[in-house]
Amino acid sequence: MESFFWIGIILILGYISNKLSEKLKLPQITLYLLIGMALSPSFLDLLPKDFIADTSWIVDVSLSLIAFVIGGNIKYKKIAHMQKSILYITFFQAQLTFIITLAGLYFMLPFLVENTSTFEDFIFYFSISLFLGALATTTAPTTTLAVIEEYKSTGIVTTALLAIVAIDDILAIINYSISTSIYSSMTINSMNTYLDTFLHLLYNIIGSIFVGTIFALLAIFIIKKVHHKNTLSVAIGHVLLVYSISHFIYIEALLSVMIFGVVLSNKSPYFEYIFKHLGKSYLTIVFMLFFVITGASSHFDVLITMWQIAIVYVLLRAFGKLFGTYIGARLSDTKTVIKDNVGYALIPQAGVALGLAMILYKEFPENEITHIVLNTILATTIIHETIGPLLTKFALKRAGEIK
Repeated sequence: MESFFWIGIILILGYISNKLSEKLKLPQITLYLLIGMALSPSFLDLLPKDFIADTSWIVDVSLSLIAFVIGGNIKYKKIAHMQKSILYITFFQAQLTFIITLAGLYFMLPFLVENTSTFEDFIFYFSISLFLGALATTTAPTTTLAVIEEYKSTGIVTTALLAIVAIDDILAIINYSISTSIYSSMTINSMNTYLDTFLHLLYNIIGSIFVGTIFALLAIFIIKKVHHKNTLSVAIGHVLLVYSISHFIYIEALLSVMIFGVVLSNKSPYFEYIFKHLGKSYLTIVFMLFFVITGASSHFDVLITMWQIAIVYVLLRAFGKLFGTYIGARLSDTKTVIKDNVGYALIPQAGVALGLAMILYKEFPENEITHIVLNTILATTIIHETIGPLLTKFALKRAGEIK
């Protein structure tokens, strides 16, 4: 019952913050995060740690529904005329962010952190830079969608942004796998790690595509039979199945759900009905719970101890995103409104980066390198999720897609 009490408090505070956001002209999710941070055990210590741990299922449900909606927004008919721009921008902003963050951190880290590990300096500093460079490529589709939903943003920048954010995390998974392979080859001296990583990566991507597609086709078959009756429950039921089964067979759950949404939106004439009612009935509450709980999970003590690395990481990543977007847009001859604005909307970072950092830490728990990587991501999540929504709003408003 205690959990219900705190969920009730969160929903009431969330409603109040909605009204405040209108007066302060701030994105609602920024206030959700600030409320969560204020209630967190590392600040006012009002939300019990047990409650935060027990509500991890809420985060999982929220992430699955958000990934579904993100995938559902990738409609081939809408992006067909700018698919070249989307692919170029996605590739260059992701990979240049990877390279710039890696190189910049490798140069700066010897001045920021002392090597007290058993590794030689090159392996120690290069490994940290390598992993953080890979994680820097990820973006936060949850934040992006929340801002778009709040301000009812529509237009070519919004359409391109949703597609870029979805594809971006696929590249992040690839970069992470490559980095793990390189690290293993340096520290374990195993030539098999490259093949193992490639096969794991192949399994992850092909498995996600297969699971997402199969369940989408099953959902379409059922929806056709029920003729608009309970289509929303059918869709949400399949989303939860796809998410849980993907976890069970060790493939990327968010990618599977995104694929599910993509196939459903492009193959089913009933998807607009599903999306319309999902947005009206659920997304506001989903965003409210997700971002308050995310904020409550913040560790201010980590931010204080890692602030130097965190600031360097944030600046390098932001430069990589903006510069990469500009290069991709120029090479694909993209419209100016996309070239000038999309990069700012790619600054938010949270769930995917934290998830990958946690996986890395669990794989090498006694390793100082992975400890630094995880703490840096924890620290920078606070920064990215505070300024990220503001920059996303700025980008969409400057593009003229927020009324």
